[in-house]
Amino acid sequence: MVSKLRLAVKPERISLFCSLLQRGFIVELSSGLNLQDLLLGVGFPAKYLEERVQTIFLNGSAVDNPESEILVDGAVIALSAALPGLVGAIFRKDVILANLRTPTLKRVEAEQTRSRLGHARIKLFNLVSDEMGPELLRAGVTLIPSEIEETLVAKRPLLESVITGAELDGKVIDADVLFSGNLTSSEFIFLSLV
Repeated sequence: MVSKLRLAVKPERISLFCSLLQRGFIVELSSGLNLQDLLLGVGFPAKYLEERVQTIFLNGSAVDNPESEILVDGAVIALSAALPGLVGAIFRKDVILANLRTPTLKRVEAEQTRSRLGHARIKLFNLVSDEMGPELLRAGVTLIPSEIEETLVAKRPLLESVITGAELDGKVIDADVLFSGNLTSSEFIFLSLV
């Protein structure tokens, strides 16, 4: 079950919620879906993925060609703009220095991949979080309830002046409920900011 949390937020302060995207948001996978198609489907423009997203990790391994990576349940994807220094140069996609990476085994066999469905987690870092985060949060993202609850509790003094209204599953809730740390018992929570 998925609960729906809608927050009215002062537009100039929406970036305060982008830190949630570093922990990751949840997306559903369909059979045989590759990483490139997943990211396009979530709302990343192709040009943005090509030019701005310079570092992609899938389950901790650097990815050069997102089109060739078929996803399975539990996949963790991390996206970043260019990372600084030699480490950034090594892990940037499609670079000569890629041969300095530790070799990784193929994560799954093709037959397993075709039959699995489930969820993946996408984590956004640095400029990718700053640039794409507000748009994704306005459209809505699926989160783990405990993660948003922890954030709301920890940042309550700051967020009380930023959030101008809240609805949970279509019902208006007050600040005491919103910041209670116990919003829902659902498996996921769909957060959208307006």
